[in-house]
Amino acid sequence: MIFKIKKRVERELASCLRRASKNGALKNISPFIRREIAKFLLRDGKRIRPTLFVLSYLGFAKNKAGGLYKSAASLELFHNFALIHDDIIDHSESRRGNPSMHAALNLHLKSRGNKSIAGEDLAIVIGDMLYSMGVEALLAIDEKWNSKEMVLRDLAASACDTGCGQISEILVQGTPIAKISREKILRIYSYKTARYTFAFPMAAGARLAGASESDVKKLFDAGLLLGTAFQIKDDILEILPGDKGADDYDPSDLQEAKKTLLLWYAHKNSPHLSRAAIEKFLSVKKRGKSEIEKIRSVIISSGAVEKAGKDIEKLHTKATTILKKSGMQKKLAAEIEIYSESLLAMPFPTQPKMYK
Repeated sequence: MIFKIKKRVERELASCLRRASKNGALKNISPFIRREIAKFLLRDGKRIRPTLFVLSYLGFAKNKAGGLYKSAASLELFHNFALIHDDIIDHSESRRGNPSMHAALNLHLKSRGNKSIAGEDLAIVIGDMLYSMGVEALLAIDEKWNSKEMVLRDLAASACDTGCGQISEILVQGTPIAKISREKILRIYSYKTARYTFAFPMAAGARLAGASESDVKKLFDAGLLLGTAFQIKDDILEILPGDKGADDYDPSDLQEAKKTLLLWYAHKNSPHLSRAAIEKFLSVKKRGKSEIEKIRSVIISSGAVEKAGKDIEKLHTKATTILKKSGMQKKLAAEIEIYSESLLAMPFPTQPKMYK
């Protein structure tokens, strides 16, 4: 079921781009901008948000409405809007193994000898356009207008919450890690990632299908837990080696000195010299490969990965318990449970129960 939903969403995403290029928002812009937008949007991805949206909708709907998959594709448009802006904020030159949107635009402009236009400026506007296209696509589902209006309000609230999370993450960089609480970091994760990645898609799908307010809240709450777990997993992936060996990892959070849950655990549970090394690492403006590798080793040896893995397991368990208490069809609740478990699974040095 998950594979079929993903493919349907990807086909609808491509159709949205074709329609926008012929008769919509992208009709009157430069062809090279249209090409870069298409390349960025259609890169291989998990399509988590639209998949959760469809599963949640089907879990409560009596009949499948027309426009369901176009509405689901809107969540990828919103997501890519956020990615484009995030990459500019983080000064990130890559995304999904390819150039970020602003980096791709800068490469094109440079190849044409155009030094007067910044790719970042164009990328900000492109992100805004994708958000507008997403609003139009979200309303495509053939359901009651009052339900769609409520989902639009929920979308606005989710966007504001995500912005609050991003602001908090930026501001916390100025606070010494010893003065930051675990709860503060988890709250940032909840606002920055969980709300728009899991909670909003799940609640929106349920609401459009006619679920009760009680069930909409249950799906939102479950989504917060799953989304927070997903962000913790993302932190871990950045420091653990990939399939290509010990050097196959992308420590962008360490390069940017982000105060993640892993770094917090490492600082709290390490001996004095290691805590001092973390504090020094966070205080400097530039960090070389050897400094990054040293802190990465401190994190791994501190047991932070194992602690974070147990957090993921607990959050997943709480979320599935909430789903089982909702009025969602049991088959679809089980699909979300299995799907979320697959999203959170990874190899650990000491594996928590759910990953064995």
